Amino acid sequence: MSLTISPGSKQIAQTQPTVSQPQKPVADLPPVLGPNGEMLGDDFGLGGGSKFETKKPTPPASQAPVTTPRPSAPPPASVATPSLSAPTSPASLMVRSMRPMEPLAGGLIRGAGAVQQLNNNNPEIITTLDKGGIAVSTLSKLPPLPAGSPASAVAARERVNAGRLGHSFNGEFRLFSSNQNRTGAPIHQTVALHNPGKEPITVTVKNWASTTSAESPYKDTQKGPDGKAFKNRESIQQGVVPNGPAMMTAADVLRGKNELPEGSRTIVIPPGQTRLLPSRQVPNNNEMMVQGTLHSSGPVQAAVVYNKTAPDLARVNKQLETEALITTSSHDKTPTNPNNPEPGKPFIFGRVAGVSEASTYKGVISNSEDFSRFVTTGAGEQSFAFNTKQGNDLGAGRVESAAMVARNPNSAYASHLNYGAEFNMGGVFHNPTSSPKKVQVYLDSPVPSNDSRVMRGVFEVSGRASPEAQASKNYLTVSQTQQTRSRTPMAEFTIPPGGSYELNLRTIYPANNTGPHALRVVTSETTP
Repeated sequence: MSLTISPGSKQIAQTQPTVSQPQKPVADLPPVLGPNGEMLGDDFGLGGGSKFETKKPTPPASQAPVTTPRPSAPPPASVATPSLSAPTSPASLMVRSMRPMEPLAGGLIRGAGAVQQLNNNNPEIITTLDKGGIAVSTLSKLPPLPAGSPASAVAARERVNAGRLGHSFNGEFRLFSSNQNRTGAPIHQTVALHNPGKEPITVTVKNWASTTSAESPYKDTQKGPDGKAFKNRESIQQGVVPNGPAMMTAADVLRGKNELPEGSRTIVIPPGQTRLLPSRQVPNNNEMMVQGTLHSSGPVQAAVVYNKTAPDLARVNKQLETEALITTSSHDKTPTNPNNPEPGKPFIFGRVAGVSEASTYKGVISNSEDFSRFVTTGAGEQSFAFNTKQGNDLGAGRVESAAMVARNPNSAYASHLNYGAEFNMGGVFHNPTSSPKKVQVYLDSPVPSNDSRVMRGVFEVSGRASPEAQASKNYLTVSQTQQTRSRTPMAEFTIPPGGSYELNLRTIYPANNTGPHALRVVTSETTP
């Protein structure tokens, strides 16, 4: 059995892809046309999706795949992690009826076991900062002032409370922060952690990474002479190739980096007190991303604050008690309320600021009746959408945006593209036939967009052919423009008759991407 994970430093500029079936035209339209979801459907140039050819080798009678009525994809809680050790069953060898584009079985892990995330992306651009300001805070609201207090003091207290979300994390949680500094001078970002309880708590920072655009400039912001984004172009390179602060920060977290000093990774917070993580300077005219995974032994609240100089604890405590949210700029549009959209007007997603319900995604690539395997029956292809959003689910029939548990005023109603979330996608591929099968797994980004790139990210790709084997592991850096139907597989392997292969793709979804995306599985006959 062989595995090939994308050619090293191979760049492909695509124009007209060769596909097995005629492509439908792709309109050059924005990702969301309106509140009624007009872009739903399969009209994204995916080349025919999963219509497998009818000519198939005849497998042993006891293992012959059977097509059955299509069940709905199960939620993450009921989806087992793909494993070569899992026993086969009749249902694991029966191919279910599928549409050209399906959702991955599983999805965001919500409810019990969810990893909540503190998001700071509104305002995206900080244009003014007097002495300082609060970007996002989950601290509890302050009590009302006594009756008869000056109206100015009451109004100031209301402004402060408008930026306090009153939410505590407990156990594992994540932080995602993305801001641009256009104030005319350097500013400092600080993360504050507050213990609202009556017992000491311990907060452990499991990983932490930050990158500015000066440290990792974008390398692929070019557009065509007409000012429009290129279509169907990609670059897939071996290893981690820096390309912007969002991609680089996500790649560092993916690889377990922790840039905090040893002494700052474990913090004991006494009852009712606040402690700070080390401040980070953001140069003027720079974008900075910060991501981290933390664990608390009890309820903890968090805030992201900015100052003109690196603050001490006294300064931040005063700031949290007296200052309001940083003013948003005209760049940050008022989001559309998904429960009350205005007919005929564009759907505005808005920028995310607050606590999202989930930040871990588990998706299983499967076509079997029990969603445990991908059964390689014959030549053909099947696409699986992931990270879908309202108004654009690629026809998969599912929206995967994390809901907001608490949100700042004028910020997004959902974490529409799950920036900062960890995506774990994979499956066990099984060949029940009497001839070898070649499997190629591609990453497609079919959405129209005028962003120069809709995918900049690093994927950890691993695979093995037996439970006893040590899984191979490699990192791939991907850059794709709008409407990309990839020609470079993320992984390629051959499965002998009766054999199986386990494949896993893992990524931290970076900011500045435009989803949704799709994994496309192509199977073909091969010579033994």
